[in-house]
Amino acid sequence: MSKRKCTGTSNSESVSLKTFLSWDCNQDFDYETDDTNKLTKLQCKVCSQHLARIRGQAKLRGITGQSLQSLINYVDGVTYIHKSNVTRHVRSGSLHDWAKKTFDNQQTRAENASTTTTTTTTSASPCTSSAQHTPPASVLQSMLLKGSREQYKHHFFTVLAIVLKERPMSDLKDLIELQKKNGVTFVSGKCNKVACREMVSYLAQALRDDVQNILQNCSFFACEQDGSEARKTREEKELIYVKVVIRGEPLELLLKCQKMTDFGGVSAANLKRAIDDAFQSYNVSGDKYQKGLVSACADGAAVNLGRLNGAMTVLKAERPWMLIIHCSAHPLELAVQDAFKQTPDFQRIDDMMLNLHLFFRDGEKRWRILILVTEKLGVLIQRFPKDAGTRFQVHKYRALKVLIVNFLPLCLFAENMIQSTNKECDPPQKAKLRGYLNQWLSYQYLASLHMYRLVLHETAHLSYICQESQKLVTEVIVVMKSAEDNLAAVAENNEELPFPAEINDDSVTITASATNLPANQNFKEKNQLTEKQKTKAQRCTSVTRECFTVKKVAQGREAVKRIKQELIPGIVSHITNRMKSFDEEIFSAFKIADHSLWDYSNADYGVAEIKAISSHFEDSLKSHGFSIDLALFEWRALKKVVRDKYQHFTNKVAMWKQLFIHYQVQFPHILLIIELVLVTPYSSASVERGFSLMSRLLSNTRLILSNKTLDDLMALRINSLVLLS
Repeated sequence: MSKRKCTGTSNSESVSLKTFLSWDCNQDFDYETDDTNKLTKLQCKVCSQHLARIRGQAKLRGITGQSLQSLINYVDGVTYIHKSNVTRHVRSGSLHDWAKKTFDNQQTRAENASTTTTTTTTSASPCTSSAQHTPPASVLQSMLLKGSREQYKHHFFTVLAIVLKERPMSDLKDLIELQKKNGVTFVSGKCNKVACREMVSYLAQALRDDVQNILQNCSFFACEQDGSEARKTREEKELIYVKVVIRGEPLELLLKCQKMTDFGGVSAANLKRAIDDAFQSYNVSGDKYQKGLVSACADGAAVNLGRLNGAMTVLKAERPWMLIIHCSAHPLELAVQDAFKQTPDFQRIDDMMLNLHLFFRDGEKRWRILILVTEKLGVLIQRFPKDAGTRFQVHKYRALKVLIVNFLPLCLFAENMIQSTNKECDPPQKAKLRGYLNQWLSYQYLASLHMYRLVLHETAHLSYICQESQKLVTEVIVVMKSAEDNLAAVAENNEELPFPAEINDDSVTITASATNLPANQNFKEKNQLTEKQKTKAQRCTSVTRECFTVKKVAQGREAVKRIKQELIPGIVSHITNRMKSFDEEIFSAFKIADHSLWDYSNADYGVAEIKAISSHFEDSLKSHGFSIDLALFEWRALKKVVRDKYQHFTNKVAMWKQLFIHYQVQFPHILLIIELVLVTPYSSASVERGFSLMSRLLSNTRLILSNKTLDDLMALRINSLVLLS
């Protein structure tokens, strides 16, 4: 950095040289001073050196006008020198930051690679060596050439498309051949799966650099993790996610896919080591890791939440303020499952739905006959789905709706097959269908089916909310309380059958219906049909109705009464007992982030909550210069801003995103409190989705995929959709 003297009057807006040298970014600038040691001119060395490349990057990003001109001003030299302007110029993600990381760091790595001999260190983490991800010198030199740079760009875009579409790496050759026919040029010799794997590694490392930059610049972060045994390779994998808040938007990013045998196997101590290693691989400093990690979320496995030696318990022992949250989705599923086990009626419905799925899946001829029945009736039919899976409530609810929609053609199909004299249905199948039909037309079965659907409507919705990532933790708690009230209302509901019924003495006649178009009221509202379209849909819709006599009415009503008196209170009790993670008093203070609950007429509203949060996270907040007095002062002004401009927002997270974008400088202290609430996870559903991706990647033809390549593919597939959206 050069230092030059000039004479002249001092600029009233200039800062002293001592103040400028205290800024972290002073090494990136040349400066001039006057006789009083005040800065008179500031010039950016990074932007001056790489101006041509910066212009090209600005064109790719669509940056023009004043935004680009303000950067060029630093190349020519600015005389208005203020920390906020300089910080904006060098901020994370800016063109200055891009040029510095892309060219200066690249040059440093190339120099280090050429002067450093290869050493083997057994304790090094997988990402501590940046040289292993740096392209060879010949590749770097060819990429700097204009023509080769364009060809490599085509290569990398093609490889990224393969990863995002979860296609085999061997598809690279076919895609390149296709694009060559369309006139696209590529680098020769880079069309096999080895080259594809190499480029995947470069792309994954580029994304990891972005994640590393996010971790080093965010205020707080949370950990989400879960472990699973790969179904085909039988290797225990641990997925480590991090949740951060960027400009008011919560993001969940994959840090590492850890192979637990590298850490000595599956145990609480080894899991703690795997989590620490995941953060260390992104060069998160010890102090940042200690004070920045404010919460963690996992399922209830002993290695995670063990009372004495669980990995999360040990992490909390090192950080007394840390919140340990039992994933809300897992205990909800277990609570409902435990309650359903007490009801044999629901278990029989589950068995029936699975039997129907297998009956038509394994007998394609039977399915074709059912389709012929529906065509004769002029109605629609839906495939019977499998009612099992990780999020089983959603699967069961969907299967129940399909069973009700298909009820009429299904009963007629069974009657026709039983009476058929052809070889299409042998005696064992006729006996099975006769048993099914007797069960379908019993009052107990239909009433249980209807009650099951009403219960799952509430619990499946709650399960769906728990799997969302763009919700406040307070919203999940509120929805849980609301679900308990709705379940109590289900118990008081007098409607017992899924179809219109007519009572004649001791018998009940139901009227089952089916239609040829999904043109019901919900469909019309969801698709926002015009009045003309609604009229046309109504005219084209035909409804077929059939009457059936239901048997065993008295026995069925007793069963429904038992379900209402025992099952529903049991579900509420199980949910309450399993949701103890949210019983801590600090969660009641988190309601400050829900602006729909604010009392604008009360000047002291929210003060107690802010004090409670700041007291709980005192050590973490201190590292960011937090002041409780300034936070309370900003809180009063913030309430006025929300009341005047953002009170109509129904999406709480979207509202805070707007405030972080426009008022970060004005309300820095109170927004630190809000960031703590936003970063707190309430479920590890993202990790479960990561395991689903892993199962797809480890297909039968990819069983020998190394853990490093698997980690690269997962990091690209998951993080690119988050960071590039």
